[in-house]
Amino acid sequence: MKILVIGGTRNLGHRLVHKLVGLGHIVTVFNRGKTQDDLPEAVERLHGDRTDPAQLTRALQGRSFDTVVDNALYKGAEVDPVVKLFKGQIGQYIFVSTGQVYLVREGIERPFHEDDYEGRLMPSPKPNTYGYEEWVYGIEKRRAEDALHAAWETQNFPYTSLRLPMVNSERDHFHRLIITFCA
Repeated sequence: MKILVIGGTRNLGHRLVHKLVGLGHIVTVFNRGKTQDDLPEAVERLHGDRTDPAQLTRALQGRSFDTVVDNALYKGAEVDPVVKLFKGQIGQYIFVSTGQVYLVREGIERPFHEDDYEGRLMPSPKPNTYGYEEWVYGIEKRRAEDALHAAWETQNFPYTSLRLPMVNSERDHFHRLIITFCA
């Protein structure tokens, strides 16, 4: 299979690329080129900012893939350029979303279920706070999911959203996984 991984040198993307190459797939990575790259030589590397539709288009226009795995889609407004670029050019678009889409909902309790997605959203917390940043993250991932769903409904754009709760690894640029050893 021909697979494009958007954001393939950090956290989940890095391991995914290694695994896909190991399984014999033809892998292309599109990222900004800022993170040290120790990917296999067989991986085609394309650089650009995925939030800039012009850079995304320049690098990928006219290419086709069996699957696109997007680890770096964070805002709903970034969906339309992806749909325009890949419509009819891919077999499946996999969006790495987040369980945070549930945490911005009002009146639901853990464990969350798919039926909990629809409903009233929490109002925005006070700006410039951690709660606000987390709320924006959840809201924007929801907007991306909703835009992808709309593209499926109106244009038959093939997508899957993976709502992962959290991905930690030694390549996590947020350094959420900190191990402390006591002597």
